[in-house]
Amino acid sequence: MLNEMYNFLADESPVKFFIKNNCSHLLLPSKGHTGYPKEYFEAENFISHSNVNSLPISYSKSITEFLDNKAGVYTFFSFKTKKFYIGATTDFFVRFMNHYHGVDTNSNRLLYQEVKNLGGFHNFLWQPTSVSPNYYLKFIRENLELSKDYLTYRILTSFTQYETRLLEQAFKSFIKPELNGEGDVTFLVNWDPKDIRESLLGSRPFKAITKEGSIYEFSSLNHGQAVLGRSRKTIETLMNYPNNYTYCPGVNMECRFYEEGRPLKENSPYTNQYLRSDFEGIDYNSLPLNKIIAFDKNFNVIADFNSSKEAAAECGLGSYYRVSRHINKMFIKEKYVGKEVELLFAQNPLSKGSSKKVVLFNLNTKTSLLFSSFNDLVRYFDLNPKTQGGNSPLRKCLLKGEPYKECFKIFNLEGYEGPKPIPYDEDKS
Repeated sequence: MLNEMYNFLADESPVKFFIKNNCSHLLLPSKGHTGYPKEYFEAENFISHSNVNSLPISYSKSITEFLDNKAGVYTFFSFKTKKFYIGATTDFFVRFMNHYHGVDTNSNRLLYQEVKNLGGFHNFLWQPTSVSPNYYLKFIRENLELSKDYLTYRILTSFTQYETRLLEQAFKSFIKPELNGEGDVTFLVNWDPKDIRESLLGSRPFKAITKEGSIYEFSSLNHGQAVLGRSRKTIETLMNYPNNYTYCPGVNMECRFYEEGRPLKENSPYTNQYLRSDFEGIDYNSLPLNKIIAFDKNFNVIADFNSSKEAAAECGLGSYYRVSRHINKMFIKEKYVGKEVELLFAQNPLSKGSSKKVVLFNLNTKTSLLFSSFNDLVRYFDLNPKTQGGNSPLRKCLLKGEPYKECFKIFNLEGYEGPKPIPYDEDKS
């Protein structure tokens, strides 16, 4: 079937040229060994491989963050029952998210039953056994003018799926993993170019517009997030704000998003969580910057603190989160100077916090952005700050100087010696 697709394309087609230079090996008959001896999948050997990782109890995007834009074959291994599962995917992020959600369904799949019996995915190890390109994403990010072309999508996705499923079937036949069941991998065998739609259709088409005015169309939010490398949530949040551009790592450009038939929006899509005036008697804007003020029920100032952490410690609340989550929102009971009291913690909405400023340096453009905190930089890449601990790629980039996505370096402002950074304004990004 892949040969039929390839031969159908005109000789001058950019898709045909791409196939010839990137995946023409898939046009040849498959033969030979996978390159993995049977001993590779013996339990004691498997757990010693350097790329075998543990799984968390709850799903996190960080599990497969290093495999963005990749396809491949992966292996799950239960270290309690010594059973294997082998799967293939064109998108590790989506597949793993579906696996975690699948456990909560009534599915009879052997894998999910095993996960339930053992108490969760944290009782499994996993490995990206074979990683290969997602040929569609690799092509379309360099040829965005074809982003709605269904023929391009169908052909290059078929090449990607064939490569991963072929290896998956070989592993399953060779290893016979107990958690896969007995069914064979299915391959797409029928293709009729007459049935090809003129364009890739979706439920919510939208446009990505660059600062230079280039316009690229996408068939749906899911299609756009895969190509642009921005989450569906971020695209929806910024939709139809004409002045709000955001960096899209998939295409290495800053874009804004527009959906026809919906009105343009003004101001900023972001809201300051402290910008509240629920309690009369407090002039929030007159409060000192970068201070947390504790009020009693009569709105008398009881104390001031330099941080949520300090306030939590002084009031016996433990974690700073016990304070930060309630700032400007509600009175909470605590013990202050030995007495049971109800306090409202308030903060000036203009407060930015006292976090260290960091600089993001683009190795390609030789330009840099200044962020008020590391967490602001994390959100710039559409990641959750809670997942960016000491072993995360971004944190390693800051602490050890390792490049991020082979394109960026991160510095604390105090030690930065490059070109003058431009302050990052979230409201205009």
